Amino acid sequence: FSGAAASDPGFQLAIFYRSLVEVELREADAAILGFEALLKARTEFRAEVLLQLAYAHIKRYQDEDYFQAEGLLADARQAAQERGRSDLLVLADALKVFLYSVMGGRLSVKDRRAYCLDEAVKLGQGLLENESRMASEARFEVFNGLGIAYTRKGQMAADSSRQDLWTTAETRFREALELRPTSVRAMQNMGLLKGMQAFQARSNAGVPEAQTLFKQAKDWYASSLELNPNDQYPHYRMAQLCALTDDWEGAERYFGSGRQQSGAVKEKEWSALQAAIHNRDASTITW
Repeated sequence: FSGAAASDPGFQLAIFYRSLVEVELREADAAILGFEALLKARTEFRAEVLLQLAYAHIKRYQDEDYFQAEGLLADARQAAQERGRSDLLVLADALKVFLYSVMGGRLSVKDRRAYCLDEAVKLGQGLLENESRMASEARFEVFNGLGIAYTRKGQMAADSSRQDLWTTAETRFREALELRPTSVRAMQNMGLLKGMQAFQARSNAGVPEAQTLFKQAKDWYASSLELNPNDQYPHYRMAQLCALTDDWEGAERYFGSGRQQSGAVKEKEWSALQAAIHNRDASTITW
């Protein structure tokens, strides 16, 4: 795609698809520049570019990017309406489910997280009322977004309701994977969920159950790495999981491979993990 764009700078589809690939390679900054160039060139497929630009901003995992993505999704809805593209209207709303679910787990203003999760669930469940009319891409985003939302709601919940929320989350992730069996996003989200369940089991003195859940989490992240090794996040999680299961050589290996990849894992998180591995002390690892 880079070669095609270089040969013909006016070949907008080449720039579009190159930017899509850059997002998957966790090169969000480069992708954003590509999508913004297309908007400045007044591309005919403006709605599609706005949708993907919003997604690229979400994948930077910063507050300012979340709010920018929210505005871009509103612009995408307007552009889709102008073209009479009801499928893109629904996709914009489906991506908003994903956006709010991510904000519910990562927004720096923690008091707003529960509100974002409630909004994700309300919007997602509303969209599923007309599920038969939704294209598979939009259905995937709704299922995956709802899975994240219920995962985070379970993380915040009291013990009495946590397991039901996590069971719903797993159901939604599996529905997403039925639509897109090779989605590394859904695989990694399943790994996140299993890791949370493992920590909960361990805190309840369920050590054998915790080890089983840690293994399941590792399996999900390993599967995602087989498909796309170019994202530091699953390497980071695998290094954590290896440390948590006393596989310190594996922890060092995945730490090293993860540091060679692009991504959004914060430097302080890498430093904390490095210290845990150096000290052979998994008690400091958080999930």
